[in-house]
Amino acid sequence: MKSKIVILTVLTLVFSSIAFASQPRKEKEAVIKGLRPMGMGGAFTAVSNDENVFFYNPAGITRKRSDCLVQFSAIEAAVSSQKFDYYNFYKDNKVDLHNFGNLPLADKSRLLIQAMENVNYIFISGPKILFIAEPIDVAENSLNFGFGIFSYADLSFDKLRPLSFEMETAAMGILPVAFKIKSLKAIKLPGSLSLGANFKYMYRAKSFGDSMMIVENYDKYVFVGGKSFGIDLGTIYHLNSHWNFGLSIADFYGSEIEYKKFNLASYRSSEICYTAKVNPKLNFGAAYINGKFVFAFDLTDLMNPDFGEVTIKNLLRIGGHVGAEYKFGIFVIRGGLNFGYPTIGGGIVSDVIRLEYAFYGEEKGNYACRKPAWFHRIALSFRF
Repeated sequence: MKSKIVILTVLTLVFSSIAFASQPRKEKEAVIKGLRPMGMGGAFTAVSNDENVFFYNPAGITRKRSDCLVQFSAIEAAVSSQKFDYYNFYKDNKVDLHNFGNLPLADKSRLLIQAMENVNYIFISGPKILFIAEPIDVAENSLNFGFGIFSYADLSFDKLRPLSFEMETAAMGILPVAFKIKSLKAIKLPGSLSLGANFKYMYRAKSFGDSMMIVENYDKYVFVGGKSFGIDLGTIYHLNSHWNFGLSIADFYGSEIEYKKFNLASYRSSEICYTAKVNPKLNFGAAYINGKFVFAFDLTDLMNPDFGEVTIKNLLRIGGHVGAEYKFGIFVIRGGLNFGYPTIGGGIVSDVIRLEYAFYGEEKGNYACRKPAWFHRIALSFRF
């Protein structure tokens, strides 16, 4: 009976999120996508069996383990491959860029189109400090919890203003809690069910207005910062020892951020600048896990108004992720498709140290094929 009530509650939460998700997205979610998931094409909702549970599916911390997981340091960086295009664009159009305001409309349009085609990005995350406890037995089921502290900086360079960039940084504290129902015989279903929630606090700061110049004093620029509280919900149905089906709702009730202007020198906030909201994001995933081999498929942000008609093309290019991973000894290789863009990666993975790399394409616009960016990503982490 209790299992039936839990499942009914989850379904109620899912349909509630659909009502929220119909609103237009005003603020992008604060997320560290993780090198391993991105090497697998971003398909991780039903896998979620490592530290990436903090951003993909909190129900994943119910993974069977004989002890706790502690990661005390991790540095991760991603650089878009357009850095050479950025340099060539500036070299070929140096005169026009410095005289942009006086150019004919046709020349301005040409430069704007070229600037939109390839934008240069840098993403840095770290340190990551996280803890996932050993499962606690509760009757025939298990209770799981953890906590994590994360930070990142995201920079995008402006081609029309050489040496200029926009910046966003965030610091987050996340507490995942999950419960695993090890048997569903009471409702005549095979397998088991994991239910989880992330309780998260975030402070996000970003540049406001004009792009900043690398060579100038940053005190002259306006920054805004804001705090927010959010809840992510997730569930994973373990059909058997190989097949998982996952569902997650990021920012379930729509996390609001009240931005205030602040002075970079004194770090003091002033008047409220504006209020933004992160709409819920509904994701579905399926995964086949067989020892050293993992295959996963995800559909993400299913209620995004930009999704459009439900077709095979839209499923793959708007919300589709597919990927695989294979381990042999301490080595691992990965590959997949992220919104239709290919991904590949691998590295050295041990119980203590991990050195990993991924190359992937990512859509930076509101819909596929609008503004693709290609990234090289590397991560170094230590754990025990």
